[in-house]
Amino acid sequence: MTQITPIPTILSAVLKEVRPRQWMKNLLVFAPLFFAQMVSDVARFSTTAQLFVVFCLCASSVYIFNDVIDKTEDQKHPLKKHRPIASGQLSIAHAVVLCVVFLTIAALLSAAFPLKTQLTVVAYIFLNVLYSLWLKRIAIVEIFTITAMYIFRIIAGGTAIAVSISSWIILVTFFLSLFLIVGKRRVEIERNAHNGTTNGDTRMVLAQYSPAFLNELLAIAIAGASIAYGLYTVETGIPYLLYTSAFVMFGLFRYLYAIHHKTAVEAPEMMVTHDPWIAGTVLAWVISICIIFYA
Repeated sequence: MTQITPIPTILSAVLKEVRPRQWMKNLLVFAPLFFAQMVSDVARFSTTAQLFVVFCLCASSVYIFNDVIDKTEDQKHPLKKHRPIASGQLSIAHAVVLCVVFLTIAALLSAAFPLKTQLTVVAYIFLNVLYSLWLKRIAIVEIFTITAMYIFRIIAGGTAIAVSISSWIILVTFFLSLFLIVGKRRVEIERNAHNGTTNGDTRMVLAQYSPAFLNELLAIAIAGASIAYGLYTVETGIPYLLYTSAFVMFGLFRYLYAIHHKTAVEAPEMMVTHDPWIAGTVLAWVISICIIFYA
């Protein structure tokens, strides 16, 4: 007799599979609205919130697709083997249905957006598919591909509400995402060395990197991010904005410190809850920016 999986078990697996904690990255769509000082514009805020939902649905669909493709590889990973698809908690059939439903809802919600926004969302999905099938196995290319996904969120956020995006904001996003992604690769290699695991077994592209090389990339990325943000604060001419560079620099240095002292977690976005210094710095930066822009 075929055993029927209980509904609560399936729902629990679905919630784990769609990775809601990763939706934090999609808050980038609010950046153009925030830096244009239009958060109080109800219509634009509502449009951006809708776009946030679209990117969350698309991102979750991509995670599902990637986990289906990587099921065998994930089963060898010390952490990824616990994912619903790799562990068998969620069948591939259920995963495919969920992916189609999410993309259908995203398409319906995207119909209200300008053509440029729709094309950006499509480009985001297409690039993610290419990444899952091919690009993630190519050193450097895989890092730049993920960086492009961050920038697509910024561009979509700007086109959806017809707001011009500062070139400096794009550059800050570019270098900051590079820093976080390279940092993640560095942490993964460190973790594998500690566990005695072969890099190629957990993530194929890791075998093409060395700690020394990634350290050089981290230095370049942190320099680019700090300089780009500093120039942005000067270009705007907004009083006191320049001083928020101190929070940005401290946050970057603290994450770099965590990487080299083996206290950084594999998911960079989780450092906000993992490291109280980074959490406090992010909070201080947000409060100071809100005061400068909206007080």
